[in-house]
Amino acid sequence: MLRRPAGYLLDVAAEAVDAERFTALAARAETTPDPRERADLLTEALELWRGPAFADFADEAFTAPADPRSPGSAATARSPDSAASPGKAPGLPVPPTELIGRDEAIRHIARLLSTSRLVTLTGVGGVGKTRRALAEFAAVGDRWGVAAATCEPAEPALIRGDIAGLRRDARRALALFAESGDRWGRLRALELLAQADEIGGDYAAAGGHRREGLRLAEELRLPAEASFMLAGLGRVALLTGDLERAEELHERARRLGAEQGVKQAEQHAELGLALIARRRGDLEGAEAHLRAWLEWDRSRDGGAGLALIYAELGFIAEMRGDAAAEDFHRRSLDAARATGDPRAVALALEGLAGVAALTGDRSRAAALLEEAAALRASTGAPLPKAERFDVDRITQALAGRDAP
Repeated sequence: MLRRPAGYLLDVAAEAVDAERFTALAARAETTPDPRERADLLTEALELWRGPAFADFADEAFTAPADPRSPGSAATARSPDSAASPGKAPGLPVPPTELIGRDEAIRHIARLLSTSRLVTLTGVGGVGKTRRALAEFAAVGDRWGVAAATCEPAEPALIRGDIAGLRRDARRALALFAESGDRWGRLRALELLAQADEIGGDYAAAGGHRREGLRLAEELRLPAEASFMLAGLGRVALLTGDLERAEELHERARRLGAEQGVKQAEQHAELGLALIARRRGDLEGAEAHLRAWLEWDRSRDGGAGLALIYAELGFIAEMRGDAAAEDFHRRSLDAARATGDPRAVALALEGLAGVAALTGDRSRAAALLEEAAALRASTGAPLPKAERFDVDRITQALAGRDAP
């Protein structure tokens, strides 16, 4: 049990938490080729469950066991003639798994769609809203609807570190939006695809997607979206070493976000300016940019933004030799774990490695860097060379300490 300014934290290893063990076992099962071993892993995962599944949704039809003999069973859902089958609209993406146990819900949605221009699906995350919408759109051959529903899983894929899933969904959505002539949809899919390319280190592709996105945003007179695209282009300039161009683009993005009163866009751009300042060695300037948004993010339970601010403040403190670095990086780690983004967690671990190197704990620093690298590799996106500024700096510090 650790004391934190906001209260207390139960700091335990991930393997001591059933939810984390369940996720790890399920992930292992997904990549295990042997059916028996896969079944054993899934059985072990399910044995960790406490209480009935979907207890809060006991009255919903989708939680009831499917009867394979009934017309609305899973067998029907797998049929090419099923209302949930995407086979009625050739060329549409086929989901990796069948939508099972939602037949009545899909029929109900179809009835609503026949009499209403707008139908909204509500519910907590993970109950199948997007999959239901995708099934409905595919069943009637609505390619724009399929594109919109395909975009929805892309952002959660980014957060959980599924970069391959992000790229796949963004490409599918982009092709379908382009086919339908929807410039707004293309704009959204282009930014998602640019993020996947940037994470993979393909900065030429990321820049191309964002230039096209900026053109569309300006055509559509969407200044907030233009601000995000400008900041994204500034990020590409930073990663390719053009700091002057990076600063110019981020400053344009910041001004545009401020003029429109879009705080998220303004913050996104100013955090980029902080990264540029630190890369130049201007630690005071970087800290000023970061602290300008710290309280705003705290008040909004800022998640990824807060994790990044704490991490950057930690790196600044560590580069100054300030012992406050560890507290900042631990706060970053807490915020990153709350988002579920393995890449954000890896950044916090890299920061703690810098703290360990600063205090002379070489073995701990090396172990933390190794753990961070494994997390990044688990997403299919190891840290590209252009983003290794801190990792290389910390690694060199360790080598220097090891030298006679």
